[in-house]
Amino acid sequence: MAVGVGAYLALGSAIVAGIFAALVFRQYAAKRKVFQLAWGVGLALFTLASVLEFVSELTGGWTVSLYKTYFALHPTLVAVLGLGTVYLLANKRVGHAFLAYIIVVFAIILFFTVTAAIGVSASDPGRIVCGEEGVVCEPGRVVGGTAMPGGVRALSQLLTYPGAVALIGGAVYSWRKTRGSYNLLIAVGATLMTIGGILTRYVTPEFLYIFLLAGIAVMFVGFLRSLEVAPAPKPEAAPTPAP
Repeated sequence: MAVGVGAYLALGSAIVAGIFAALVFRQYAAKRKVFQLAWGVGLALFTLASVLEFVSELTGGWTVSLYKTYFALHPTLVAVLGLGTVYLLANKRVGHAFLAYIIVVFAIILFFTVTAAIGVSASDPGRIVCGEEGVVCEPGRVVGGTAMPGGVRALSQLLTYPGAVALIGGAVYSWRKTRGSYNLLIAVGATLMTIGGILTRYVTPEFLYIFLLAGIAVMFVGFLRSLEVAPAPKPEAAPTPAP
């Protein structure tokens, strides 16, 4: 079976996001800031979602269990990335409130995702079908959330919209304060991923993997730029000699 372009795009996203997540977790291990933990978890979820996209391309399409796992991951990772920005820019009380909101909404989405009836192939009941054609979603055909019932897809917006607003809005706000190009790059990258999600829902899912890879790559460049301008740690003061 030939490997399509979608597999390489998904693999590229997984590699970039995986490295990104590892660096952010390393920051968290050194500084123990809660916003770094949230960003690391969000990027780890992005990595996992990209791996699932890659696996679906290699194994002949989406199975029901694989697809439902993938669907539950996507709105959650957006919300958790936004949560990191909320913890960075707002006080912990606001961050904790948003975290509680994410947990409650995720539980609701997970329940309806697990119990949702998804169209499956008559010849291969383990594989989901695309749209009204009733054919298996073959490799190379990007599905996004289109195989999920409309009501469940609408629920996912309760996480994706506030998460995207927090992530993009926080980056733009930080850029206006600092004029650091890295904040602008993070905002642009998050916007690209959001555009991919909007196109998937309202136009076509065909460009989703392209926008996801472009978005995470631009965000990663912004993160690397932020490391270049980070202030060097102050040297410890020399001990005062005893009189």
